[in-house]
Amino acid sequence: MEYHLERRVVLDENPKHKNIYKWTVREVADAAGRPVADQIPWSWSVYFTLADTELQVGIRFDPYRFENRADAKVETTRIIRAKLRSGDRDGDDRVRFSMFGTSREIDDFTLRIQETPAGEQEHCRAGGVVSYTTEHDFRDRTHSDCVGLDIYVTADRFAAIEELLKLNALGGGVLRVSGVSGFYSDWSPMITTRNVKVLTGDEQSHPVEIPANCNITPPRLGEVGEFDLTLRTASTAPAYHPPAGEGGGVRAYGETSMTVGASPLGLNTSAQIQQVGAVDRGGAPRSAGVEVALTGWEPPARDQSETTMLRPDGRR
Repeated sequence: MEYHLERRVVLDENPKHKNIYKWTVREVADAAGRPVADQIPWSWSVYFTLADTELQVGIRFDPYRFENRADAKVETTRIIRAKLRSGDRDGDDRVRFSMFGTSREIDDFTLRIQETPAGEQEHCRAGGVVSYTTEHDFRDRTHSDCVGLDIYVTADRFAAIEELLKLNALGGGVLRVSGVSGFYSDWSPMITTRNVKVLTGDEQSHPVEIPANCNITPPRLGEVGEFDLTLRTASTAPAYHPPAGEGGGVRAYGETSMTVGASPLGLNTSAQIQQVGAVDRGGAPRSAGVEVALTGWEPPARDQSETTMLRPDGRR
């Protein structure tokens, strides 16, 4: 197996601006030893836009996984999967990602949402692999650089998103992550960046040269300190078109608010569901027995609403 690295990667515990940061990770660009810009852990936010969200159901029977083959049974897995594109819906906050030791831009990002394993809290993790070539059935196959983000949620929360998919009501969304172990950028007084370097979790395939007697371990892909996931949905309630001569009319829409977010302050696991309601031109509720969410007299465009997973402090 051959990993496609173009440059050496070294840790420097005596950087030029040691009064600002104590150590850096840098790439050595050529045989003369000229370095690329110093990189330090990036703890601020980066944004991704979701696309091609789908539910994947796997059915597996593997008796060799059981000590007693007579105990073997069919297992079912359910994963919500989406492609990720750097930047938010408006194209702002786009970041160019590349693996340490390469100049290639990473364009393979994936989000996977799964139910939390028994005994574990809801959380998010990051992983990745440097591009490599391997032989398979006497043919060489090359795999591109890739990064994956895995969000683990409760069964109830997973079922709520799964239901939107079954209704074909999920149209995309935005994921914000911060404090991602293994993300690096050059130092800046700003809280945004246009370039991020990635250090994967595999020390063998993605090595960093560390000076002798140095006790610094550079962070690699793994824990995600904080995440927000906002899912856009389309209302399944039909719009009402009044007969000719009646003014205004009533348009139905729905809004679902859910809280799922991990942060250093802890995990907020509350959830609130607001059912389909309706408003007239004056903004008054026109349906009974449900909680109506009003956003002014004009309902969301194209009968759309948003499923918003809020930050733990309650902000969007």
